[in-house]
Amino acid sequence: SMDTNLENVKKNVGALAQRLAAAKLRPVFGLLGFRDSIVAELPLTADAAALSDAVGKLVAQGGDDSNEAALLAVREGLKRIRSEEKRPAALKFLIPVTDNPA
Repeated sequence: SMDTNLENVKKNVGALAQRLAAAKLRPVFGLLGFRDSIVAELPLTADAAALSDAVGKLVAQGGDDSNEAALLAVREGLKRIRSEEKRPAALKFLIPVTDNPA
């Protein structure tokens, strides 16, 4: 269920941010939370604590339908990554976390 997936993300997001920082990669994070539409957002930021805080506020809710906005969130995430102009040569990753097979 999404509850389990989300709890794993909440537990591990801080460790991921620390590992990236320790590797001197200077990561930039963003977040788009979604259900049937985008319901939560963290603009691109280098603040790992802000990412952890935003992820910590996410709640798995609803479900049992196929109207999840997973593809909308992925498209919006890609658009934001592509528009990141401060570091155009940086490696960019999009990590979808969903229990919907969209």
